[in-house]
Amino acid sequence: MSMKLYQLNPVCNKNAGNLSVDEYSKGGWLNSFSEGLHSYYPSLIIENHYLHPGIHEKFILLRDGFTDVIHPCIKGKLHEKDFDIYSRSFLNYIKGIDDGVIVNHRPFTFMSLYLSGYMRHKPYIIQTHGEGTPAMSHFFDRNIRTFILHKLSRELLAPVKHYLAGSKFEVDSLSNEMSFTKTLFKGGIDFSKYKPFDKESEIRKFIVNGKVNLVYVGKFYRSKGVSDLLQTYSKLKEKNSNISLVCIGGSTSDELFDKVNQTADYVFTRISNSAMIEILRECDIYILPTQNMGKVYQCGGIGTSPIEAMALGIPVISNNLIHFQNLNDIGSVGVIPGDNYFKAILDVMNDLSSYNNVRAISQTYYDNKTVFENYLNVAKSVWGRSNVNS
Repeated sequence: MSMKLYQLNPVCNKNAGNLSVDEYSKGGWLNSFSEGLHSYYPSLIIENHYLHPGIHEKFILLRDGFTDVIHPCIKGKLHEKDFDIYSRSFLNYIKGIDDGVIVNHRPFTFMSLYLSGYMRHKPYIIQTHGEGTPAMSHFFDRNIRTFILHKLSRELLAPVKHYLAGSKFEVDSLSNEMSFTKTLFKGGIDFSKYKPFDKESEIRKFIVNGKVNLVYVGKFYRSKGVSDLLQTYSKLKEKNSNISLVCIGGSTSDELFDKVNQTADYVFTRISNSAMIEILRECDIYILPTQNMGKVYQCGGIGTSPIEAMALGIPVISNNLIHFQNLNDIGSVGVIPGDNYFKAILDVMNDLSSYNNVRAISQTYYDNKTVFENYLNVAKSVWGRSNVNS
């Protein structure tokens, strides 16, 4: 029997009630991931399952290459946060699956807790996307919801056959007593859409100077480390005038917008991803100023923007590089600065020529083709083991 792939997103999005079932499922990460997966494996049967609090019956939507199934659910609220409580339609459907592998992309929810009791003898995989383990989530965000999931984490994890972790800290923190396999896993990008800037034949359109251009992509918030970045840049400018700072992606309403606008040499707000890439490719060093013990650093994994920078051949300075797929290659794609971004930036600036293989090395791990192949290999492995044991 051929393997089918059932991907679950059992969480109630706070904006779900304002969206149609088509908009709700079509706009998510799982949708674009499925499109990419189908483009490489057109014969693979894929079903995605969602929860929606604004409907009273199950909807089945046929996409190009996969199917979306949207189930009605009861929504709850704790600490001003929406979350799923229960969906009989979802539970009955998923527990009846016997012809494929189940991959839960939001495994630490109440709905997943209900589901876990029926998954013990099924090929069940979970994948995290920055939320961390229940213990990590409760450490950073203490409330009754995270407390319950933390206390019942063994029940949540008991039926898991393979854990695809978004961060190295998850892999390291999971108890060796758990019988499932643990793998560091990050979604990829299509490297063919990222063309490095050719300084010999191209003329810059956005960053017109002869300087070393540092670039930051993200919101202009203190919690993102932007205040520290601006202070570091001001000190660097006193030491070396041959640099500029490019800040992309914030909003005029962000708390540090005025400071960014005063300090950075180029500021681009609220632009499309394609426009961001065109600006990013003209830069020289990518900086993600995550705090050393912050939630994003520990749980969030390497992030997509650093991978996009590496696809353009740009070295990365960030503590998040600790989550790079192969620790032995980190020194070839960038620097983990610890608390000393000042020194890290100077070191990379003085040795830019040693980072000529950033794109090739990162492509080995994060190109979509490789990521989808690894994802399916895990699914096939779990599927094979379940058939042997059945």
